[in-house]
Amino acid sequence: MIAKRLSAVWLLACVAAIACYAETYTPEASNRVTINFGATPWKFIKANPVGASDSGFNDAAWKDVGIPHCMNDSDTFINQQSGGGDGSFYNGPSWYRKHFTLDASYTGRKVFVEFEGAHYAIAAYINGHFLPGNSAYNPKATHVIGFIGCVVDITPYVHFGGVPNVMACYVTKTQDIWSDPHFSGSFRFGQGSGGMFRPVWMHITDPVHVPLNIYSVLNKWGTYVATTAASDAQATVRIQTNVQNEGATDQTVSLTTKIVDATSTVVSSLTSTQTITAGQTYLFDQTATILNPHLWYPNASPYGKPYLHKVYHIVKIGATTVDVFTSPLGIRTITWDANYPYINGHQHFLWGAAGRYDYPALGTAIPEEQQWRDVSLVAACNGRLWRPGHSSCSPEYVAACDEYGVMVVQPSGEGEGAFSTNGLAGYNDPTYTKTLKSELHRDMVIRDRNHPSILAWEASNGPIDPTFCDQLRALAKQWDSLTPHVQAVRGDPFPPGDLAACTMTGCEIGVKAAHPLCPSWGAEAWSRGAARFAYDFEIAHAEQYVQNWKRSIQNKCFGLVQWYLAEECGEDGNFLEGLTGTQVRSIGTAMMDASRIPKLLYKIYTVAWDTTKPAVYLAHHWNRTGSVRVNAFSNCDSVRLSINGVSQGTKARNPWIGTADDQDDGQANITLPFQVHWDNLAWTAGTLKAEGINKAGQVLCTDQKVTAGAPAAVKLTVEPALVRPDGSAFQITANGSDAAFILATVVDANGVWCPTANNDITFAVTAGDVEYRGGTQAYVFNGALTFRSPLDPTLQAEGGLQKIAVKSRFTPGTVTVTASATNLTTGTVSYTIDPAKDIITAAAVPVHAPVLAALPDVRIMAAGGLVRYFISQASDVSVDILNASGKVVLRIPCSRQLSGWHPVQMTGSAKTMGEGVYFVKVVVGGQAMAAKRVVVVK
Repeated sequence: MIAKRLSAVWLLACVAAIACYAETYTPEASNRVTINFGATPWKFIKANPVGASDSGFNDAAWKDVGIPHCMNDSDTFINQQSGGGDGSFYNGPSWYRKHFTLDASYTGRKVFVEFEGAHYAIAAYINGHFLPGNSAYNPKATHVIGFIGCVVDITPYVHFGGVPNVMACYVTKTQDIWSDPHFSGSFRFGQGSGGMFRPVWMHITDPVHVPLNIYSVLNKWGTYVATTAASDAQATVRIQTNVQNEGATDQTVSLTTKIVDATSTVVSSLTSTQTITAGQTYLFDQTATILNPHLWYPNASPYGKPYLHKVYHIVKIGATTVDVFTSPLGIRTITWDANYPYINGHQHFLWGAAGRYDYPALGTAIPEEQQWRDVSLVAACNGRLWRPGHSSCSPEYVAACDEYGVMVVQPSGEGEGAFSTNGLAGYNDPTYTKTLKSELHRDMVIRDRNHPSILAWEASNGPIDPTFCDQLRALAKQWDSLTPHVQAVRGDPFPPGDLAACTMTGCEIGVKAAHPLCPSWGAEAWSRGAARFAYDFEIAHAEQYVQNWKRSIQNKCFGLVQWYLAEECGEDGNFLEGLTGTQVRSIGTAMMDASRIPKLLYKIYTVAWDTTKPAVYLAHHWNRTGSVRVNAFSNCDSVRLSINGVSQGTKARNPWIGTADDQDDGQANITLPFQVHWDNLAWTAGTLKAEGINKAGQVLCTDQKVTAGAPAAVKLTVEPALVRPDGSAFQITANGSDAAFILATVVDANGVWCPTANNDITFAVTAGDVEYRGGTQAYVFNGALTFRSPLDPTLQAEGGLQKIAVKSRFTPGTVTVTASATNLTTGTVSYTIDPAKDIITAAAVPVHAPVLAALPDVRIMAAGGLVRYFISQASDVSVDILNASGKVVLRIPCSRQLSGWHPVQMTGSAKTMGEGVYFVKVVVGGQAMAAKRVVVVK
């Protein structure tokens, strides 16, 4: 009967009956627009001129800057020791001013401005009107402590229709608008940089909308998405969505919540309807059941990958979509016993790194691409844990951790022991310190609780008052009630169930023995320091950390993080090669140097942290003399070594527990996990090659070292654009804050890297509208604060390498950089800066939508009586329907179509088409892009 009522029934070729097809969701247009408010110039000055908050103030002489912007970027990575305070930092006062207009079409909408991070304190004004905060303290500030952001409503004070507006922001550490709470402000802990150091966004919405997940300043949150149960067979996801009606009348609102997988296929769709009173907010509470879900696992897990879904919260009034809000979702559960985390029921060890929030010569204004690159470096060495030290990392960083599968122990802010009983007793107003900490803790939980990469909330980086510790745990559970994350603390007391953290290599073993009911981890693995190029000390540097990694596992500690991923400014130490804090600019314990060039320790961790990915790495270099020992590290069964193609023998590598648990021979050590060595080899110039081999004798991986001749030239290369796991690529744009990172390599006449070169290299920008920022070096040998610091054009090659940052301004085009050194051929490299993109999302296009190629992606779907085609960008499209003989029986003429799904109109097709097999062909711009076989049944 059904077949008789249809003029044609279209079936998928792979089935012989009518079947439901999976819905593919393309975000529809809504009234939400998101603008990168920092991609076009702001005016900036390091001063506090009278009247700077007024809209009519003359700021024409101020500097143009892009946001993110660090007001003391040139004061980082200078020759200042750990604990040296922040006397060399410029800490304000500073002003930022933004001139802008809004189109008349936005009249009647809501306009919000989100500050992701303004440190230390910000007082924001719109057209001369101060925007107060919601804190119990600091009434003259809009917000304080910039590692957690805030959002303000500027709708009542903004002008539409092209009338000028001015947003003015006073950012400072001087205590005229705030009081120092004694945490999250230490130069020593990377918290000393200030300014509007994270992005600023403008959000334009309908009066009926989903609020942002930023509690300060408006006391609102938008969504809470939590996986309450998960298995390979079925998952349960709870979705809470606040919809706010800021209009003048009551509105009947429908909320459709779609959970969409990585292929844009809808795996759950829920719809609820509610009348929302004018001026009120309604909380929709929905539960989805997903069959055979793709589960999210951390990086390098043997059980799965960090598979991400998206949740679309679609708000409609009648048939009109007024808002589309997006939340991240990784379908996963985390449970704990006294020792380990269980991700989706599977026990995991978690190893990784820690870091601050800065980069040489850029301060804390780190481009989004570099933040993602740092996470990719953790993932590339098979790490899956990150600890920010000791304030919250950015929303961009958390999003990157979601995609790469790096779990985060997220802190809300700390000094070191700032919340201990004795520490609080020493403050003039301990209630203020605890109140501000609690506000930031609440805001952190609300901002990040949807993200699958969050492992725990860190309450303290040192001893904490027991009562206050309990209060913070209860506060986190209040705002993270559906699937509460555990709490991490460092220093006694350790309440049962909290994650017990500690500082210095091996500390977690003693903590675990003393607190058997607490999962224990090494939150700061540090001790021995060495420079990246200290070849004669790299085994001794790695020994303590690698041996402790082994012992940590043996003593039921669930994880550790290396202190740090990359060397940081401020902290220094005594290096194994005999250098002291007066000669070096870092603590030396990191896996990489400050410019993210790896040490041997990074490579050993890569081998150890995932033995399913074959890898082999040679130590040292091959510019040696005499009789030498060769060390290699591999997770393959054995390693074959050759010199200029002549075999030096195949040897089994050490097991993961090494060959002597407590042996410490420093550079002479041959007992390390995964180590293999060859003694008394006669060095010969040429190529040293290591091959990782399995039990069947197959070569799975290789590494080699090549003897270099005398330094002859400087070679420049630009760091390639990072491609995210979802396939989208970054671009360097003319937004005043993106940066190119350029590596200088000293090479010989044959282009071979010279691993011992230490030439002074002078960099210069010879074309392009950019700002040379420079870099840093470990060896200093000069007491001047600015020697080989940001902006210095000359840096010394360390191990034949050096890297600089060059920041964009506001003009797109080609940039050329040169690097010269005495008696070496000058290196030259060019790259392109693309135009800035200020409107990031309109019509609910995802922020990280992949860059589209010249021709769009095209797909065809046929099922349930309908044929549809999808195009990924607006294009000229025609559709041909051909019979089995290849004859066109129906043609839909070419017309301009927007991106998204489109039905194939079949009017009249029954007159020209009988039952049988047909082909639907979609033609874009005159080129056939997709075809699908269908069956017609009358």
